[in-house]
Amino acid sequence: MITSEQRERFEENFETEPLEELAADAKAHPIIDDRPAFGEYEGHYDESPEAGEDGLYGQQLNDGLTDMEMSFASRLSFLCRGVMIVHGRPGCGKGTFGAYMAWKIRRFFGKRVILDYEAKPIFDYGYETNRFKFFTAETMMDEVDRMALKAETTSQPIKRDMETLKGADKEKVDRLSESWAKTRGTVLMKDSVWELDELKRYLHNRHAFNRVGIQIGHILSQWRHLRLLCLGMCPNMEEIDVKGFLQYVTQEVAPLQCTRWKPNTFKCIIRRTAHISNNGVVAFSPKDYPIYVDGGKPRPEIGVELLHDDLPLGAPEKLIVEVLKYKRENTGLALANLNEISDYTGEELNECKMRLLKMHGRYPDGNRIYHKESPIACKCVFNLFNSLDYKNLKPGATMKREE
Repeated sequence: MITSEQRERFEENFETEPLEELAADAKAHPIIDDRPAFGEYEGHYDESPEAGEDGLYGQQLNDGLTDMEMSFASRLSFLCRGVMIVHGRPGCGKGTFGAYMAWKIRRFFGKRVILDYEAKPIFDYGYETNRFKFFTAETMMDEVDRMALKAETTSQPIKRDMETLKGADKEKVDRLSESWAKTRGTVLMKDSVWELDELKRYLHNRHAFNRVGIQIGHILSQWRHLRLLCLGMCPNMEEIDVKGFLQYVTQEVAPLQCTRWKPNTFKCIIRRTAHISNNGVVAFSPKDYPIYVDGGKPRPEIGVELLHDDLPLGAPEKLIVEVLKYKRENTGLALANLNEISDYTGEELNECKMRLLKMHGRYPDGNRIYHKESPIACKCVFNLFNSLDYKNLKPGATMKREE
């Protein structure tokens, strides 16, 4: 109960009592738990980057990009942040689009790639430090278990399953997941592309609020400050939990395979529900933005392999073959990518790419293309990830002359 004298003293000193005296009084009567006293908060500042070109929404291009890649990167920059859901029937191109986007954004902007499946070795070719991180449901549960051991050593262990949590178990996992998201999760997910190939396994609406789903939700709630792009793959969007994932979605992608008019190509229709720029995130009506992904297209920037070294070639082509021979004999790898070959030969990136595509066996003649025996083979998007359909697509098959 506050007495009249205490109230008069409070009103008298409300605006005149110095802050130092309040801090001293707080130190004289510390809180029972381990939280710091009032005066110890002095001098703590927010060191997060400012919004702008080099701040929260800033994007810096990597070195070693061709003119066409730099032009495409400027159009792709609005897609490298946010929460993206990729849905469609099995075989429509969800995995191809996910691997394509993750590899492209890392090449353009240097972001870290986090996958819940094992990519092909060629996915990391040319990257000594920024290799993709294998991050599955078991890994996420291990992260929370470490937080539980650190916080409550005497408590019962959390069940390692994907069933719905209720009551005290849900509150405990929610608290630990929030603590993980603000500490280790922030370090891991910052400036990253996070691809969840089995989104239905983590965030199915029939098993909402499971261990991993709660953990994913805490990360997605701060995607803007983490400069994170999360790609979730699922056959049917209606099966995904609304509160755990769908409420954060900023882009929706529906791939469609174009087998009749363009083999190995997927038309990916992107619908943006929010525009992300240096000025912030602005909601607007969905607008279609199509991207065509040719999974079988030869891409020297991924890798080039020597097939024949005894064909009659010109001087520039012979120099490229010598580079590939050197790689095969001295490093044990029969591969080189566009940037490596350009550094060895001294050719400009754009000219080197056109020469490599020509050596791949494609010679234009008017409106027709001749497919001839070539000294090299260029890798493609299908080489980046494991897919059961890969053996049926045969992107590197020898083709006859088109009439």
